Amino acid sequence: MFKKFKIPDAEMEKFHQAGTEEAQRQILERFAQGLPVTNRTIKGVIRFCEKCQLIKPDRAHHCSVCSTCVLKMDHHCPWVNNCVGFHNYKFFMLFLAYALLYCIFITATSLQYLIRFWKGELDGMGRFHLLFLFFVALMFAVSLTSLFFYHCYLVLHNRSTLEAFTPPMFRTGKDKDGFSLGKYNNFQEVFGDNRKLWFLPIFTSLGNGVAYPVRAQHQGTSNTYDSMGSTRNRRRSGKHFLHIFLLNLCTSFFTEPFFFSYYLFYTEFQSNKVTYIYLLHKCMQVLILFMLLFNSILKANVIFKKFIELLLTLRVT
Repeated sequence: MFKKFKIPDAEMEKFHQAGTEEAQRQILERFAQGLPVTNRTIKGVIRFCEKCQLIKPDRAHHCSVCSTCVLKMDHHCPWVNNCVGFHNYKFFMLFLAYALLYCIFITATSLQYLIRFWKGELDGMGRFHLLFLFFVALMFAVSLTSLFFYHCYLVLHNRSTLEAFTPPMFRTGKDKDGFSLGKYNNFQEVFGDNRKLWFLPIFTSLGNGVAYPVRAQHQGTSNTYDSMGSTRNRRRSGKHFLHIFLLNLCTSFFTEPFFFSYYLFYTEFQSNKVTYIYLLHKCMQVLILFMLLFNSILKANVIFKKFIELLLTLRVT
């Protein structure tokens, strides 16, 4: 995808040998002719990545964690140890939505046990497990609610998290709504034009991640083309993503439904499992192990007391 934006070694040598910023600017402008680039730096220069040695496509940014430029980069998510961008933003939204629904379901179904505990009607060690489950689910539900609706706002306004903090720069200046096409079109750009696939973890986003439709005042004459139309010809096969989803589903642990939504988040950059979700998973396992061990000790203590009482009874008789 970045191949045509990659600057050849010969041009890079000229770029580094250029004595002035103006000379470097001319080299970038000359190489960027014909490329679908409308974004600029604050100084009005073509955006260039020194580390990747390429012209940055519109809305692309370099991630220092992933050590690569990411198309339509939104943010680097430590929970899944991966960049959220063009190729997986829909999956990220579904990840938030399904995780939120699951936390709400757990909170709603365990609320009755909290009420019974408050009234003193709940006995046994299991009540502490239920209370712990309720408060953990409630905590995540509150956090996910704010995050999910914030990203819904971004989707409807066709902005990324980075663009929400720093509006994109065009030839005509900054414009926070430079890529906005109307709420419905903005939604379709992320979720696609097939309503049947909106809620499925299958890649349906419009566009190629490189060129984006912009408002009329930002359109140039030499580097614009129908990016939305070109997508329909080169969109990845939905069967490919369905295959990946089913493969992840079959290899997941069905006994751990809380982390089931993790497998809905398709990633292209993730290289290891050191994610916040993975670490939380392990911490929860250790915590549950300690709770089971504590419960076993209490039960053993009760059995031991009964055994002593039985011995004393036999001794008396």
